[in-house]
Amino acid sequence: MELVEIYVLCKDRSKALVLAFLEHFLPNREEVAEDYPYPEYADSPKHVYDDCEEILGVLEQDKNESYSLYWDDTSNGEVRSAMVFYTEDASMIAGVTVASGKEEAWLRKLSDCLGGGYGYVGFDAPPPETKAEFIDLCESTDQTRLIGGELVSG
Repeated sequence: MELVEIYVLCKDRSKALVLAFLEHFLPNREEVAEDYPYPEYADSPKHVYDDCEEILGVLEQDKNESYSLYWDDTSNGEVRSAMVFYTEDASMIAGVTVASGKEEAWLRKLSDCLGGGYGYVGFDAPPPETKAEFIDLCESTDQTRLIGGELVSG
């Protein structure tokens, strides 16, 4: 079975939206990281958080800090993993890993939950690092995608 990643640009960059996304798509999950250094790739982080919810609050406030968070499914559900990417330009991208075959339905579900009008189907690669690059990719890819809320088949 081939797995695909479905990514959508979120309507906002909030802790509440991340938690709602996780509860909806991956209620039975485990965090992939053991702790959360902040900034993410700093040689000497300002702080290391033990709890994912703490870093979500920090990232909601620090709008220009990029960060990547991952969760795995613990129940053998349809969604294998979930991801959230905070961009350096105050945006947020969320995604899920699922079996191929229902890409359009997953794009629509994610868009409805996250309030996003842009999204695409990817294959084992993180999304672009800014909102503008994400939208450009959605507009230029030949994969199934969401552009301005409209579904475009690949």
